[in-house]
Amino acid sequence: MCNNTQYYKIYPTNWLMRAGILGFYRILEKNAKAKEEIEIEDIFAKGKLKEFFIKYYNYKESRNLNLQTFYNNSKLANNIPKKDGKPDFDELEKYFLDYEEDNEIVCAFCNERNAIKRNNEYVILDEVHFTPLGASPSNLKNFFWKEKSGLFMCLPCEIIIYCAAFGFTKFGNRYYFVDAPANIKELKEINDIWSEWLNANNKDFVLKSSFIEILKKSEEMKAKWSIQNISIIEISPISRNTSNIYNLSMSPEIAYAIRKRIQSYPSSLKDIYDIFLNYLYSQKSLYDMVSYILYGYLSADKLKNIDEKKLNKSTEGRLILSGMNLAKEDLNKKAKESLNKNLNNLKDLLFFIKFQKEVEDYGK
Repeated sequence: MCNNTQYYKIYPTNWLMRAGILGFYRILEKNAKAKEEIEIEDIFAKGKLKEFFIKYYNYKESRNLNLQTFYNNSKLANNIPKKDGKPDFDELEKYFLDYEEDNEIVCAFCNERNAIKRNNEYVILDEVHFTPLGASPSNLKNFFWKEKSGLFMCLPCEIIIYCAAFGFTKFGNRYYFVDAPANIKELKEINDIWSEWLNANNKDFVLKSSFIEILKKSEEMKAKWSIQNISIIEISPISRNTSNIYNLSMSPEIAYAIRKRIQSYPSSLKDIYDIFLNYLYSQKSLYDMVSYILYGYLSADKLKNIDEKKLNKSTEGRLILSGMNLAKEDLNKKAKESLNKNLNNLKDLLFFIKFQKEVEDYGK
């Protein structure tokens, strides 16, 4: 503890703790000092913790967030104590404060405070504290070293992780958190920008903007942050108790190329934009991508009787089909008009060649 025992220091050690710290900071923004670490007001005492939980649930209501996605079967989600049909904050506080400290084992997250026990069992990170991780000591023992968890927690770190849900932004059926090696104010600013942009995707915005423009903007933002070793954590729920967790990031050279070139992505090739992104994430050469498109473009007349459904079943087939589509509109035109159009379509393919050159020349 520091500052006359009024604050706890919490150091962000991983993306989950950073999401938790951001969530905690958003709940108690006026009472938390954001520095390289975060100094948190001492709420971990009788009466004070109850007040925090009231603010916690008020903030939850303002965010319209389903806590079961993140903390299914926990005391803060569907197993919260209730009285007269409403959350019993006195009982909730009593549950969390009914613990004893272990003098030999320290918290695995802060490495400063003692680990705690409830009912003679260590409090460890498991599926109750953050369901998407699926860290179940009973059902998923392989998650732990020799079937035993070393992820012991102290009370402050436990509460922090219970705030991680508020570090994420919901978009559709998925949740996003931008993880960055930054101080808390910078982390908040980055996630606020990301949240504002996602939330701008309302009906009117989508009607005024093409799908490809939305994707461009998304990737541009990811690239700008990834070049600073920043990644985006995506949680995609697939059932009540199960979620997929993705860490979206790019290499510096690809991020650099995206920042320079992505705004000139040709609209005529928007049907293969997802393939383009897959090539980038898997670090495949875009020259190979261009060769398939060119084959379809130059062989459109010979391939016109091939079943398009079959081509759409594979990545290579879709690239060939995209090339065929570039040439299809030219087949019934006059030779001169066709030539002019052909040249314009071929120029679109130069985007991938120039993009690949930017990647190869990065750092030279």
